[in-house]
Amino acid sequence: MKKTVFLWLGLFLSLPMQLGAHPQTERYVPIGESSAETVAGTVQSHADDPHRLVVATETGTRTAIMDERTSIWIDRNRRKATNLQGTYADCSPGRYVEVKYLDAEAGVADWIKVRD
Repeated sequence: MKKTVFLWLGLFLSLPMQLGAHPQTERYVPIGESSAETVAGTVQSHADDPHRLVVATETGTRTAIMDERTSIWIDRNRRKATNLQGTYADCSPGRYVEVKYLDAEAGVADWIKVRD
């Protein structure tokens, strides 16, 4: 009986790790420490229509398209401060960002974190 209880308890506790980070808690995770597959680099340029970033990474450049579903967070973890909700204007050239894609093929971003 004890073995069955421990087995179920172990499965229950490991479930959140298998599902990955919850979108609402992702804003608190520092750049580079997300459990999601992301791309990080420096913003080279951005265009307003549609909202589009070109990010220079170690392996080349990637484009990130933002739509109404895209969340933008200002990562202030290096200052030990709470992260803030950001806007497209915060994604200016020269800023270091991390991007998680909703659809990597189409380049649509799920969220973007901008280093403060």
